[in-house]
Amino acid sequence: MASTRWTYDLRQHRYRDEETGRFLSETTVRGLRDDFLGAQKQRLRELVERYFDLDDFDLDDWVRQSRGVIKDLHGAEYVFGRGGQNVMGARDWGIVGRTVRSQYQFFQGFAEAVRDGTLSRAQAGARAELYGEAGSASMERGRTEARGMPVLDQYPGDGQTLCGTNCACALDIREVDGGWEVAWELGAADHCGDCEDLAQRWNPLFISAEGEPA
Repeated sequence: MASTRWTYDLRQHRYRDEETGRFLSETTVRGLRDDFLGAQKQRLRELVERYFDLDDFDLDDWVRQSRGVIKDLHGAEYVFGRGGQNVMGARDWGIVGRTVRSQYQFFQGFAEAVRDGTLSRAQAGARAELYGEAGSASMERGRTEARGMPVLDQYPGDGQTLCGTNCACALDIREVDGGWEVAWELGAADHCGDCEDLAQRWNPLFISAEGEPA
């Protein structure tokens, strides 16, 4: 997902534009995240529509190709948050693999509902898009892993808030003595009550380097 024009600064944990020498702003990074996820959402919806429209595009074709999109988007988002392919290690690929397998399990239930005819075309299209939105949580997980942080209780877009995976929020992470301060930053779109509550409670939340949130 990251452009070859950008390099990741391992000390600042930010992407730098090689042409200008300037760091990409957080607004730019989130815009890139949202643009990419928007494109994957569209791909997943189009695959659903192909299934409903084409006799020679059966359930197995739809599931296989949709799983491919899900795998690629979580990998790309995590890598982008982590700092690029060259810093990915076995632990990172393990995290991506577990996330993808979990998404496959959710998708299987979705596929069974489509097969059984319990979802209309419109309902199936809307539900397919949710799997594209879920990629934002992988990016945020990658960002925390890049800093060597312990696993957080939750991440924007991981489905634990009322807005589910349709979450435009992000984490603002600052290194401090003994750990990190993490703020839950509301996205530009409408936010659910859970995210508003998290923005108040994580303002900021101190994460100890010992692994204990405070």
